[in-house]
Amino acid sequence: MKYDFLQQRLNQGELTHLDVYFAEFMAELSATEDGQLVNVLANLAHAQSEQHSCLDISSRTDLITKLVSLDTVTTVVASERSAANTPLVLVKANNGLVLLYLQRYYQYETEIVRQLVGRNQQTKTSTAFLPMLDKLFPMSTEADAGVETDWQKVAAFQALTRQLTIITGGPGTGKTSAVVKILAAYLNSSNDKSASQDSRNEDNAKSPRIRLAAPTGKAASRLAQSIEGAKNQLPENLRAGIPTDVSTLHRLIGTRGDGRPNRHHRNNPLNLDLLILDEVSMIDVVMFNNVLQALPTHASLILLGDPKQLPSVDNGSVLSDLCEIQTGYSQEESNRINNALAANIAPLRAPNELTNAYCELQRSYRFSEAEGIGALAKSVQLGELPDQQNNDQIHFVTAFSEATIMTSMLAGYETYLDSLSNGSSQQQILEAFDDYQMLTPMREGDFSVHALNQLIMDKLNPSGSLFYHGKPIIISRNDYNLKLFNGDVGICLKNDDDSYIVIFKDEGDCVKTYLASRLPAHEACYAMTVHKSQGSEFNHVGVVIPPSDNRHRQELLSRELIYTAITRAKSLVTLFSTAKSLAAAIDRRNHRLTGLAEFIGPQV
Repeated sequence: MKYDFLQQRLNQGELTHLDVYFAEFMAELSATEDGQLVNVLANLAHAQSEQHSCLDISSRTDLITKLVSLDTVTTVVASERSAANTPLVLVKANNGLVLLYLQRYYQYETEIVRQLVGRNQQTKTSTAFLPMLDKLFPMSTEADAGVETDWQKVAAFQALTRQLTIITGGPGTGKTSAVVKILAAYLNSSNDKSASQDSRNEDNAKSPRIRLAAPTGKAASRLAQSIEGAKNQLPENLRAGIPTDVSTLHRLIGTRGDGRPNRHHRNNPLNLDLLILDEVSMIDVVMFNNVLQALPTHASLILLGDPKQLPSVDNGSVLSDLCEIQTGYSQEESNRINNALAANIAPLRAPNELTNAYCELQRSYRFSEAEGIGALAKSVQLGELPDQQNNDQIHFVTAFSEATIMTSMLAGYETYLDSLSNGSSQQQILEAFDDYQMLTPMREGDFSVHALNQLIMDKLNPSGSLFYHGKPIIISRNDYNLKLFNGDVGICLKNDDDSYIVIFKDEGDCVKTYLASRLPAHEACYAMTVHKSQGSEFNHVGVVIPPSDNRHRQELLSRELIYTAITRAKSLVTLFSTAKSLAAAIDRRNHRLTGLAEFIGPQV
């Protein structure tokens, strides 16, 4: 190795072989042997592997000067949205930050901003839907909680008058309910418009094309079920046309997985008028950019999610970045909303290019912030250690072992295990499994996914066979031909001929079946990581917070992880953790370094 200090850092586990290779390659390309530059290039590569989009070098003025002089670097300011086609981009932000990017990640983030800002500038003047909104929101649902503004109604108004709407909120704040009412008003307004334009020409009376999508199959299935439930709460005459089919993002844009471009892209856009994306916190910058590239210019976009959850598994933290900037409404927009809805929204003092797109739903209809899961989630958000007292929704277990956790898991899965032998249908078996889930931050080691799954499989499958009746599995690698994707959960069932199939939930209430031998890479999922659980909900969730006695475990634990884990539960959380481990996890933030918020400059 040419640079001894890189070898030393490699031996200490600070860098990977890929980081070192990248640094040496870029040094050769840049015609430099400067050790400081080579080191920062290795740091940039390592930052990418830890899901950051860029590297902050603001404090290193000496390095900045050296980087600016290289032919491989283009220097821009944050307000710019293009750069020369050099491998590296140096971004000088308005707040004093200096960020070093790989060209492609710079392009991803600036293109995302360009697309969102462009859509945010498009508005619709017609308010013919207002009578329908008054029917769908007959009285202020927020007023009961002492809140003057009905934020669900505001979100609906914005979605019906703007091309971009970002609707956020914690669990149970009514994001899905609001979307269903938006769709009802949208379809009603569109149908009335089509009929009035030319009632004699059926070709002009086309229904709008609507697509719903989520990052994973599990999240898509949950959204479909939620929409179906919320749809049934509407008057029967408003249910027609509201879609319940939800696609994964991979299926939406036609990801091929073999190096070929996605089926849908800028030159072959999606055939739709309205796209609704759920669980946006799970979407990384690459996928989000791909979706935006495939979106027709005339289409409206509604983004749903909870920015307080864990960021995506891959690079970036799109939703939290978008919500991190000062969001709200301009003077003109707040006046428009207040006049239309009899609201009382104060204008934003310092507008930016995404002002008016954002709406946060603030009341939880599922949890009270005063007790139970709601109170625990609130404490975690604020970085406060909760009072570890058991109640109807929270059970704290401070003294535990892997054996006691396994016993708790067997009790949690009792209904599911019974469904395997009592003649339940395939759909009922899948639903029974979704009643409970054990979550842990780690894949390997003590209290990990692997350890807990192995313990329970030794109990239920003493023969050690690869497949057995009732084994739950989770797909760990996308298979585009089989249309099975990372995170999809299925149940292994034994046929009469002793062969094994695996059943998965499909769109709607359908079940899709595969021979067990044909599955792509997969593993058992009696326990799963918190990351894998995103987009899912269960009645009862067990959460393991292992002792943070080493650096690797400390890095895995964060406030966002705890919040995500406990908010997967609808009724009950069993939390296995000492006070020390819980406090350490809550104290640590999961921050991804990106420039996305910096690229959303002030309005001119």
